[in-house]
Amino acid sequence: MVRFARCKRPFRGGIAMLNGSIIKKRRKELKMNQLELAKGITNQPTISLLENENRPPSVGVLIQIAQKLDLDLNDIAGVPSAPTIQKSLSEAEHLVETYNYSKAKVALTKLVAEKKELNSLVQDRLDCLLAICDMWLTKDWNTAIFNFNQITIVASQHKLESVFPVLALVETGVAYFNKKDTAKQSFYFTEAAKRIVNVTPNEDNIYWYLFILNNIAKYYSKTGDFEQSTLISTEAISIGQEFSTSYFIEMFYYLIAYANESINDGDVTAEEYQKALFFAEYNKNETIIKQAKKHIAALKRN
Repeated sequence: MVRFARCKRPFRGGIAMLNGSIIKKRRKELKMNQLELAKGITNQPTISLLENENRPPSVGVLIQIAQKLDLDLNDIAGVPSAPTIQKSLSEAEHLVETYNYSKAKVALTKLVAEKKELNSLVQDRLDCLLAICDMWLTKDWNTAIFNFNQITIVASQHKLESVFPVLALVETGVAYFNKKDTAKQSFYFTEAAKRIVNVTPNEDNIYWYLFILNNIAKYYSKTGDFEQSTLISTEAISIGQEFSTSYFIEMFYYLIAYANESINDGDVTAEEYQKALFFAEYNKNETIIKQAKKHIAALKRN
């Protein structure tokens, strides 16, 4: 399971009173063995010495271990806590999620100088969020395409399987949609649909995971592939239920109802759109509220 960093202020200097038991406890909570923790960072004996004898590895290795376990490096090393880079990144991410791109860019720009302290997964997260802000603030689709392609290339070099390189593919598709380039738009959405199956949804990435599925399902619906749109929407609803979240659920129910109506020549019940309306009102999605009510009224007239 991928965990993004929860590393507090950039750590510099030697390591003081290292507490390996914190690392061991957290690793077990995540049901991860020492080999899994070491993968891509160091070797299993180093993890064993760290956990059982408080023997510190290099600072760089310790930073990556803390990030992988979602731990605060300063607490592990016996250094007083400070405001976290991760906390700032999460706050900026929430601003992006709520489409507050101007404030998000200000917050993200402040974090760029700290990138050298973060591992590849977190750098991709920061780069992708910043690219999204730039795209919607400037509407410079060509620059956006370059930025997102850069993210996917770097991710492939690092062999990363996180949600953000896939998000970059989706956003590239969005940029080509705005450029009215149908062929290239199709390529990127189709590629994103292939790649997302290699990413495991978790509590840290569930918003963007469902965001990606939402965009892919909408793309298939707009291009008339209602079977794929319904398949993805149904899977997304199931995943959302697993994580007890309502992210985009109104959209998924709407897409399923719309697909049924389109495939069956209008043979769809108002109740199917009623589900979309219920969750749209819950999530305050005015667009889906309006569309669902329109379809419900038309079906009742018939």
